Amino acid sequence: MTWSIDITVVGTPVAQGSKKAFVRGKRAVVVDTNSVPLDQYRSDIRNEAQKEMEGRPLATGLVNVTLDFIIARPKSHYTTKGALTKGAPTFPSRPDIDKAARACLDALTDVVYVDDGQVTAISARKRYGDRYEVASTYISARW
Repeated sequence: MTWSIDITVVGTPVAQGSKKAFVRGKRAVVVDTNSVPLDQYRSDIRNEAQKEMEGRPLATGLVNVTLDFIIARPKSHYTTKGALTKGAPTFPSRPDIDKAARACLDALTDVVYVDDGQVTAISARKRYGDRYEVASTYISARW
């Protein structure tokens, strides 16, 4: 049987971020540099995925994932009449698409699939939303 989920997470996509390591006492500690927004983003993804997964088994085989990151344009990209300024960039430079994808794949672990190593195909894009389109992440998974 083939299963799939399609979810939308409203809010600005957050990149996985870099790790920071330090020693506390005699223990090595590793943390994400942007843990507060990242934790909330992952939690939002997990919550939406859990709603869609209700009654479905975790994927144990191969999984295909499609990600679409919508970034809200800053107001400075628009003229007072609502048109895009001449210098407005055509695509967002942040977040890094690979790090945003990693955050999503990690969030879906133990909710959609057993391990993100099961993901064998991924398609991801990031773009600025239209003027009234809210920042969000669209996630589709098939197994």
